[in-house]
Amino acid sequence: MPERDTVVACAAMGWSKRLALLGLVLGVAGCGGRTINEDDVASGGSCAPGAQVACACPNGSSGVQLCRGDGTFGACSCGGSAGAGGAPSGSSSVGAMSNGVGASTGEGAGGPASSTGSGGSPYLADHYSLEHWVGPQIWSGLTRSTAVDLQDRVYVTDGAAIFVVDDGVPSMYLSHNELTAFDDDAEVIDMDVGPDGNLYILLGDFSPSILVSSAPHSAAVHIDGVADPYSASRMAVESPDRILLVTTFDGMLAVSAGGVTSIYPDEALGGSGCLGEDVAASQDGYVYYLPGCNGTPVLGGKSDGSGLGILGDPDDLGEYYFWMFGGLARNPPGGTVVNLVGTIYHFTIDGVATEVNTTPTLENITDDEGVFHVAPIEVGPSGAIYVITGLDIYRAVPD
Repeated sequence: MPERDTVVACAAMGWSKRLALLGLVLGVAGCGGRTINEDDVASGGSCAPGAQVACACPNGSSGVQLCRGDGTFGACSCGGSAGAGGAPSGSSSVGAMSNGVGASTGEGAGGPASSTGSGGSPYLADHYSLEHWVGPQIWSGLTRSTAVDLQDRVYVTDGAAIFVVDDGVPSMYLSHNELTAFDDDAEVIDMDVGPDGNLYILLGDFSPSILVSSAPHSAAVHIDGVADPYSASRMAVESPDRILLVTTFDGMLAVSAGGVTSIYPDEALGGSGCLGEDVAASQDGYVYYLPGCNGTPVLGGKSDGSGLGILGDPDDLGEYYFWMFGGLARNPPGGTVVNLVGTIYHFTIDGVATEVNTTPTLENITDDEGVFHVAPIEVGPSGAIYVITGLDIYRAVPD
């Protein structure tokens, strides 16, 4: 059976069982693939650098061990204080990345795979005050393309023009006429802010251009006419010289002035092209991906293509709702923050999920229009979390 057919057949078993994708990336046929386990660690066996396994913490909770560059496991990381007999307080371990695609170690050893609050996580505040921040003052509708810069300014678009919200005040950033100077249709597909503080704009989906802007009403071509990818849908800026694109048919690509390289094939993404698809990249070499289809998990792994794993599965989290309306963002202190239709989670790269504690909850403050709409999410350097619906922006501020 060809490799592609093998992956499709195995994938029918359900996302939480997609060890089949390990074979695609590592060149292993069939649905097999071996995950290093605790017996390997105890016996001193070698491991693949970057692989992670569950381990026992002194208080009885479950931690994670990382395989070092020399092929041996490091010390057990217990992630801070933990509740009795469970995952770290305020969180739950729902999966650990392996050095392949779709491998997961399962949920933590002491309790359910969802938590009720931030619980002192180093990546989050204990509590956030959530409010309606900005309404449709100068726009009539917003798409799922958003960004936040180093000054906590939020960028949104209606697909034809780009607006910026600075301290709650919206204004025009790039008009449709200014964008048509680069493309006749001037369709804004996605935006992201790079580590240099500049706004990068994916303009046009077929052979798109990537623009760069450092000030209102000013932009330049950063990469002109990205070759080959079919229907680029999402963009994440790892650095000005390495921009990640998710495409409908060609999977995840890395784009630079020197050309295009493949990172993960389309099969490894498990649902690209779905309604709530989203991607985020950190500057420490990790990428996070939300396929955005009903029942699909949050994925995370190395942005160099060496491994992508399941960080959270809807069944494990008790989230059976419409993930296709969610969104995902880079979290400056580490990991990713995900909007799962009214519930906000933080995920670490090793699969620890923490529900963000807000008052009121996102589900309570937004109406049906806000919930049943693709709702991207952004996190600013201040720690504020922004959720953007079809018309409005909501802000959660750390207390």
